[in-house]
Amino acid sequence: MKNNFIEKFGLSPLPDTRWESRRDAFIASVTSSINVTHKIDISDKAIQLLNAACNSSDGEIMKSTDLSGTWISAGKTQFVRSQERKEVAEWEAALKELRTLGLVESAGSKGVIFVVTKAGYDFIEEYTDKSST
Repeated sequence: MKNNFIEKFGLSPLPDTRWESRRDAFIASVTSSINVTHKIDISDKAIQLLNAACNSSDGEIMKSTDLSGTWISAGKTQFVRSQERKEVAEWEAALKELRTLGLVESAGSKGVIFVVTKAGYDFIEEYTDKSST
């Protein structure tokens, strides 16, 4: 790489150690000036669900379906309050969104219990820090 730069830009040759020192200084100056923020597009319902799971001791979201309907809960909060299909679909979409973004993952093969991932905890921590400022 060094030789390519010397040829391409007509530079005078430098000793390897000096080249590496200057290269490292340049890379450090460029990377320190870049402020990389990953913006995740996420719905309010997904944030509510993830926040409740993160604030519970087990970090779990449960989805259960029985004869009375579909229920989604995290911690002590029951998110599906009625069995109107639109409401159930909205909370199912929020859970699917969290799974797709890698913020929660299935804890078993039945798709009933979901646990918050490290990325989920990190996201909520960053989100709440930004909201409080």
